[in-house]
This record gives sequence, structure tokens and C-alpha cells, in this order.
Amino acid sequence: MAARIRDQIMSGHLDPGSKLPSTQQLMDEYGVVGTTVQKALQLLKAEGIVVGRSGKGVFVREEPNHVIAPASSMPPSAHGRPIEATVMTKAGHLYEMEYRLPVG
Repeated sequence: MAARIRDQIMSGHLDPGSKLPSTQQLMDEYGVVGTTVQKALQLLKAEGIVVGRSGKGVFVREEPNHVIAPASSMPPSAHGRPIEATVMTKAGHLYEMEYRLPVG
């Protein structure tokens, strides 16, 4: 459930500042119980993708996350060669990060 909501946000189907459906609506849509909805929303909040506003609901974060290329701050590999990293974003959100250590 969290992955599907995250995908909707990252693909731009849910705009920054948009209100997510209510807990009951999410329960009905995904066929899950309330605790499952709450766990999914807690995960998305911890990731900084959504924010909860007391008494108002849960909203897609308005300001984009800042993406830092980890290769710029990581120490060199054991052989002194740089660690290569690929950071992929979609709609301003990190969705894939890949590290490659040089061979040889």
C-alpha cells in the first residue's frame, strides 16, 4: 500500500500539497484494516514524502526532498578508487540509488 501511494506521488499523479484519502477511504480502496493504513502512512511520513496535519489529514509534502549525491561525500574505496553512484529521481523524489565499487 505504501509503495503504491509512493508511486502515485513520484509519478506526479498526486501533486505536492494534495490531501490523501481518509483512513476509511484507504481501507476501502486497498481492502485492509485501519492499522495497516496507519503503518503505511507512518512509513511515508518517516520517509518525508507526506506530512500529517493535526485535525486536517495527511498531505503530500509541498517542498521537494533534497537529493545529495552520496559519491560526493563518501570516502574512497579500499584501493583508492572512487565509489560510483547513480541517483535517480522522479518528480523531485529519490526512487533509486545504486552504488558500484570498481573491480580490480
